[in-house]
Amino acid sequence: MENRVGLLGGTFDPVHAGHIELGRNMRTAFSLDRVYYILSARPPHKQGRPVTAAPLRWRMLTVALKPYPELVASDLELRRSRPSWTVDTVDILQRDHPGARFYFISGSEGFLKIRTWRDYQRLLNMVSFIVLLRRSSDRPKVVRLLNEEGLSPCSADSVACPDCHVFLHGYGSEHLELSSTEIRARVLRGEEIGGLVPPEVNRIIKENGLYGC
Repeated sequence: MENRVGLLGGTFDPVHAGHIELGRNMRTAFSLDRVYYILSARPPHKQGRPVTAAPLRWRMLTVALKPYPELVASDLELRRSRPSWTVDTVDILQRDHPGARFYFISGSEGFLKIRTWRDYQRLLNMVSFIVLLRRSSDRPKVVRLLNEEGLSPCSADSVACPDCHVFLHGYGSEHLELSSTEIRARVLRGEEIGGLVPPEVNRIIKENGLYGC
């Protein structure tokens, strides 16, 4: 039986409750066997902004996911010396996991910029995408982009269909507006972030004086 694996990439600086909720919800909605959280060591799109050292972000990610065996922290990009391009990561995953079908989980705002990604057309044919529609107004924009690329949108009901490559999924959550940027800002202002990040992640932030605390 083919394994269905979700891919959720990011700097996770820090990983928070919204990240965990998203992975668990997508696993259920798309009948995924597991979800890989791929920590970006050298994110090419974040150059110019200081990013917490990768070993500390890796520690936070692993402790946050420990209670959830179906959510797997991946250090694949940490073991590479060059920038973390998604197409290269997928190449390695497909080589190491023959027979698996991968579903890259992306917010609609990120997917609408996919033409700026390296080798994006090859990537669209290599891996399936789950595009999260946080705003209903993004749907026609995503559909138009897909049509221009010769692709048709699908829904979660057709997740096993081999001809479906991009799945549109409306996503709502109490943590929808939560972001790592907001958490860093709250820490800098001296505000508590309990409940927004797992307790062990909060402890690592305090012990290492991250984000100006």
